[in-house]
Formats: sequence, structure tokens, C-alpha cells
Amino acid sequence: MNRLALVTSLLALTGPTVAQTSFAHNKLEFGNWWIVDREDLFPNYTTALGNGDGDALFKVFPTEIMERGEVHRISGYEIALSIDDAYAGSFPVDVEVPGVQFFRTRFATLSGRTYEVPDLTQPLGPRYDPVMVSISSDGAWVFEVAFSPSNTNPRTRTLLDVPPANPVDPAARGLAMVVYGRRGDRRAPGNPGVVLQSSFGERHLAPGRASYSGSIDGASGAIAMFGTTGMPSSTGELYVGLRMHNPTLQLAGPSAGGVAGDPTGFETELGVGAYATDLATRTSAGHLRLLVHAAQFDPGAAPPTHLAFPFLVALGSVGPTTSLSLGPALLRVDPAGLGLASLLIDAGLAGPLQRVAAASGSGFDVDLLGCAASPPVPVMPNRSLSGAALWVQALVTTTALEPVATTNAVRLVM
Repeated sequence: MNRLALVTSLLALTGPTVAQTSFAHNKLEFGNWWIVDREDLFPNYTTALGNGDGDALFKVFPTEIMERGEVHRISGYEIALSIDDAYAGSFPVDVEVPGVQFFRTRFATLSGRTYEVPDLTQPLGPRYDPVMVSISSDGAWVFEVAFSPSNTNPRTRTLLDVPPANPVDPAARGLAMVVYGRRGDRRAPGNPGVVLQSSFGERHLAPGRASYSGSIDGASGAIAMFGTTGMPSSTGELYVGLRMHNPTLQLAGPSAGGVAGDPTGFETELGVGAYATDLATRTSAGHLRLLVHAAQFDPGAAPPTHLAFPFLVALGSVGPTTSLSLGPALLRVDPAGLGLASLLIDAGLAGPLQRVAAASGSGFDVDLLGCAASPPVPVMPNRSLSGAALWVQALVTTTALEPVATTNAVRLVM
């Protein structure tokens, strides 16, 4: 299946979501919206017994994009999956969107490289149950599990609160989303086995990790990372995403990977490379963009009621060291660098939260309530800036400039 047809197939998907809820479902994704039709298998899926108990694939959301002065409030998640190409039966088929659990992360050295991996001794919240869905045809499908007070499953009726961790603390780590294979599911022509899907064309630039995706063998606890022997290539990271009740911030730029100059307009230039770029050393000018998602402040067709202001909150690898209280909003800052805080505002990276059309370069989605995007800001090559680290966080205010909330802070390395 070509990529255009693959992405177009997602438009018909509704998924197990609730139309109106009291929770915001703000996007926090660490990969491109392009999905390559590559099947990523659970570690024992091709054996005679199939998936074992605890067999899983995972994706890490590192501390460098999870810095926040308040509790992270997870309001859902999404998973891209497909039916194993070895299946010779007919469609539609009823299958399960796999169960999920969140964990803190730890650092591990595997095959001579250091990765951030799930810390299975530190679970966060319950294991969320599988969800039964109907798959109408072969291809990649994205399902969103949206938490809502009106859900029938009590585990998804409340937000998952995750205390913040910041990189100043040597013990601080990010968040891992672990996706569990259905026990006994295995490769067989008569079995519509569920396999997961990947994003497309990721780039991994220092000081970022060589991969953020991998597998867990349930029996041994062994972790293997994408890009290592016997594993899928890390040019396709596992395609999963978070939804947050808090406003979210993502960075975008041509260093993210994906499909350069995509003629269909689906490419967002989000991705792993967007956080550790080669903008300072590339041979031609690049750009970066900021994307804020704050659905709870979107007025629909009415005039905007809120603004999003991005601040440069810290410089250097250490990042923010304290929280600055702005009414109910907590801005993570390095006190020594506050004089530079308005630099991004001065560059024009601010604007009202307003509805942004799908496939508009702000994230391919059928629902982009509360998404505000900055214009592309040109960055000229400058080798003297190579390795420079900037930490950015956005402040959401009313139109009267009253602070109401902040996003996560993210690290951008030139």
C-alpha cells in the first residue's frame, strides 16, 4: 500500500472515543504523522506458542519533552496497528486494541549504547484494558482511547496524574508507554493477529538517543531497542501518542525526518529529530515552528478567548531549575536566564489559539481544537551555535493577558 492511500484510510476511522467530554485531549506525539506500512511484531509472536504473558512493545517520551511545573494529566492515548499480512482470511474482523500501561523510565546500556527504557519497577496507574474494535480492511489504522467521566470502563473515567520530573534531578526520567500483546496471539494464516505500526523516516541526532522504541520479553524481562540486531530499524519509531488534559507544546522543523516537501500536505515535520537538530551545521537555512495544543480554551466559531505565548525558559543542558508562579500557571525557568525569556515573543512566535485546519502543517488530525501554530522561523547555519540547548515552554493566557496554564517544556538542541 502506498503512503498516500495509507494515510487517507485513517480519515474514515472514528475509534473508541466520546464526542463531548469534560477532559481535554491535547496531543503529545513523538513521531511523524506519516505511517509506513511496516509491521512491528511482539517479541514471541512468530513462535509456536505466540505472545507470552507480558510481551510488549514500548515508546519512551523522554524527560526532554516532559518537563513541567505541575502534574501531567494524561487523558488518553493512541495506537497505530494493523492485521498481520500473514492472515489469509476475510475482512472485516473483530480484534483488540492492545492493553497499555505507563511506567517511569531508566537509563540502560545495550550493545554499547545508552537508551532510555521503561523502568518496570515503577508503574504509573493501572493497566488499561484492551478495547474491541472492528477492522474493515488491511492497512494501518489509528485508534484513540479517550478518557471521559462518561466511559463505561471505570479505569478510563479519570485522568492519570503523573508527578513531574525534571532533568536537574539525576534520578528524574521520562515516561514510557508500554503496549501489551494479546497472550497466545500468533502468526497463522487463519489468525487475524494484531501487529503495531511505525512512523516514517525518523532521524536520530546527538544528544538524542539512537532510538526511543523497543520490545520487552515478558518471560525474561529482556529489553531490545529498535535499530539493534534482530529488531526493526529505528528509522521507523513505534507510532503511539499521548493525550493530555494539560496544554501541550511540540516543536517542528525540517530536521525531524519524514517526507521532505511532501506534496500531499500531510507531513508535519514533527519527530525525534525536531528536538535535536542539525540547524546550526546544515549547509542551507532551516526553520523551526512551535505547536501549542490547548483544546479546553478553544471557543469554536466564536472569537478567540485565549493567547499562547512561547518563552525561552532556559539555556544549556541542565535546563530549568525552578518554577515561577504566574497565578495558577507554573513556568519552569532558569532564574539566571530570565532576561532572554521574551526572545521568542519578540521574534513573532505568539498568537491566539484558533482552530487550525487538518493537514495544514500543524499536525494531521480530524480534530484540532485549540491548536495554535507559529509561522516557520528561519534559522541560518551558524557552527558556533552547534550543540547549543534551548528550553521552550508556552504560557496560555486570556485575551486580557491573565495567565491560566502552561504547556510542557521541551529542549531544542542546535
